[in-house]
Amino acid sequence: MTQNKFNLRAAFLKGSAWNLLGMGSGQILRFIKNLILTRLLAPETYGVMAIVWTFLYAINMLTDAGLEAAALRHPRGEEDAFLNTVWTVKVVRGAMLFGIACVISYPVSVVYGTAALVWLIPVAAMTSLIDGFSSTNAYRLKRQMNFRSLSIIEASNEILMAIITLAWARYAPGYMALLGGALFGAVFHVVCTHTLIPGARNHFDWDRTASRELFHFGKWVFFSSSVYLLYSQGDRMLLGLYIEPALLGVYSVAIMMSEVVGGVVSRINSSVVYATLTRVQHDGVEKIKSVLNKIRLVFDAVFIVPIGILSAIAPWLIEHLYDKRYHAAGWMLQILCIRLVMATMLSSSDSCLIAIGKPKFGLYQNICRAIWLLLAVPTAFHQWGFQGAVFAIAGTEIGAIAVLWYGLAQEKIFTPLNEARSIGLAFAGYASGLLFLWLQSAI
Repeated sequence: MTQNKFNLRAAFLKGSAWNLLGMGSGQILRFIKNLILTRLLAPETYGVMAIVWTFLYAINMLTDAGLEAAALRHPRGEEDAFLNTVWTVKVVRGAMLFGIACVISYPVSVVYGTAALVWLIPVAAMTSLIDGFSSTNAYRLKRQMNFRSLSIIEASNEILMAIITLAWARYAPGYMALLGGALFGAVFHVVCTHTLIPGARNHFDWDRTASRELFHFGKWVFFSSSVYLLYSQGDRMLLGLYIEPALLGVYSVAIMMSEVVGGVVSRINSSVVYATLTRVQHDGVEKIKSVLNKIRLVFDAVFIVPIGILSAIAPWLIEHLYDKRYHAAGWMLQILCIRLVMATMLSSSDSCLIAIGKPKFGLYQNICRAIWLLLAVPTAFHQWGFQGAVFAIAGTEIGAIAVLWYGLAQEKIFTPLNEARSIGLAFAGYASGLLFLWLQSAI
């Protein structure tokens, strides 16, 4: 038992390290790329592309069948017949995504009054069509908690996309500068997963037993994802109706900055944390609770404190990094850090409930988020303007926290100390950020 515990801990730490290296370096590179792009592209370009990526993400979520999550937790997750069935579903889903994008592009362009969306949305959707062909051997590596190759591929992909995007924007600034890099990146990723990751090559197959089990597990993920898109992308969908593209572009910069941290948290949570918890899902409540508590402690130290610091220094940071056209993103980022803290607190506990076979709580959380967003954002905008809407967006995790705590309590995994410690460390980080600003101004 001690040896297994040591191996699990070692695998978690090693997997986290590789994900931090891959995803973390990717987020930093993406941040630097966007920092340069804001000097080459107008805020209006960012605003229009925010609408494009928002609707593409929405289509992705509406067709999410939880294929990766099912492959990671299923006993047959490393069998060729099972994975080839998953791959077949992935390819068909990618084609469906592209078709849906083509259908909705014209209506969306009419609603938002932007003719370019007619062709921008289908071109962007080609990334999903291409990604559907990526190899499922990546799932094998994640099950084995071997993230080295995946992290190297991801970091390489980010470098390639950055080079192509920046070169394109330098010589031909416009929408295609952002789309071109994404398309090349999608092709590169598919080629790498088939050539650099060991394992049998995928081919079209249909295992009836596997397909039934996939759809049974995926129904909860589908409903949860369908509602989640309103939370994750609904802010830009709604704001795009109320504000001009230039201001939406500035808001997108604030979102991008928050995702430098949030993206890393999400990646480690969906890969390493989920894979770790699936390995102990049958070892009893106390074992699961012990592993989750240790994960939460790591998350608090590595992520919650830096988010608290960021919430204090956000306006100062934006003013020193971006030209004056984007300075308003500072106060937006400061407010959005409230949501980022709550989302980070939720992430690993949410994965725990899914790992033990309780994905319904994810659906309930997302319903709360969607209702809050649909009611609070329009109300706040009409009452207090754009700033009120941003505050409403920052509060979307409040109902989700209540649902998650209830779910954890039902499964006897809830630990109040974890929640209190996270909140306390967030305030400690904020205080540290204020101290930094005071010292910086005093020098």
